[in-house]
Amino acid sequence: MNSEHTQSLKILIVDDDSYLSDMYSFKFQELGFNARVVQNAEDALSLIEAGAEKFDVLLLDLVMPGTDGFEFLTTIREKDLLKETTVIALTNQSREQDIEKAESLGARGYIVKASSIPSEVVSAVVEIHNSHEEKIIVKH
Repeated sequence: MNSEHTQSLKILIVDDDSYLSDMYSFKFQELGFNARVVQNAEDALSLIEAGAEKFDVLLLDLVMPGTDGFEFLTTIREKDLLKETTVIALTNQSREQDIEKAESLGARGYIVKASSIPSEVVSAVVEIHNSHEEKIIVKH
């Protein structure tokens, strides 16, 4: 990984599981990424709408209390937010219909947590972000 490139990447992790989100954040930061964690979609939306920070990658859990990941994706699409951000679902949902729904709502990548250790998640994020493909990339 090019460390100059990774240090410039800003990642927003939206996940209600603080243990996992902290673990992912630590791994990203250890490798030179700038990672920020929020625990729910409402806080993520407030942060994005405030516009003080721009993110290159959004890692989003789909199953969360309150506003779930699908509702969040719908909202950011309706409000035309994150046009320049690579959106990646990071979830334990592995059903084909969930993958298709995430893709239809603008996700470019889909990573199943239970099938990926943190270093694999980091590698998949870099691969998906750097990919020029329009089609969703699934990592199980």
